[in-house]
Amino acid sequence: MSDISLRIDCLEESLGNLRSLLADPRFTAQLDYEALYALLAETGLAEEERTLDEWREMASKPQCGEMLAEDMENKLAALRNLAGHADPPPDPPLEPPATPPPRKPRVCGFDDVQPLATGWIWPQRVARGWLTLVAGEAGAGKSLVLIDLISRVTRGTPFPAGDVPRADDETQAAGSPAAGSPASVLLLTRDGLENVVHPRLTAAGADLKRVRFLVDFPATDDAGKPVTRAFEVENDLAAVEDCLAEDPSIALVVIDPCRLSPASRHRGFTRQTRETLVALG
Repeated sequence: MSDISLRIDCLEESLGNLRSLLADPRFTAQLDYEALYALLAETGLAEEERTLDEWREMASKPQCGEMLAEDMENKLAALRNLAGHADPPPDPPLEPPATPPPRKPRVCGFDDVQPLATGWIWPQRVARGWLTLVAGEAGAGKSLVLIDLISRVTRGTPFPAGDVPRADDETQAAGSPAAGSPASVLLLTRDGLENVVHPRLTAAGADLKRVRFLVDFPATDDAGKPVTRAFEVENDLAAVEDCLAEDPSIALVVIDPCRLSPASRHRGFTRQTRETLVALG
């Protein structure tokens, strides 16, 4: 299946979900945030790139939802027209590869295992070089927790709740910064840098000079014109690795939110993305 066909399938699914939501009598501006999120999850729209306030505005102004659906239908028609001319003929079948000899597991003991020390960014909670997930319901404050984490790392200030001084931690890994040493943070987010991220980091007292971003990833629109897009976890981890290699002062990478794009969810990238994130850590 070509990339255009995948985009068509994804857009058809999103359009169908939107139509179901607009026709649902429960979709009103009087819904509280919890009920609205539950309805969006039920109709398959909870992961769409819109805030709950934007969905509530759409509920109060049905014409906005119809305009969005009409725009999606126009994009779908353009993609279908493009697919009629762009899909190449299928490749001829390849000869099946030769069957390799069966592989056997290797037996080892702890004599062959070299223990590794663990370095901590937030003692006993966020380990250096490992993947840490901050999970919770929408609106629970996950992003604000991460903002506070970024602030403490960039200023080298202590963490709450049972701190262990990093310099005295027996499991401190070689190369980890000493206690109180400020470090840089790479933040990958879809929130507005000017009107959301900057005010939050400033209010938290972060050292803004130590916060890095990756922006303006190259892409193409439906007409094939060059545009830029936001970070996509399933496509851009190589760029993150390059950034870490170029700037050794970065001690922490924050991805908020860490979720797949609609097209990748359709293609089943969940397991691949989880494995890639673990490898990156």
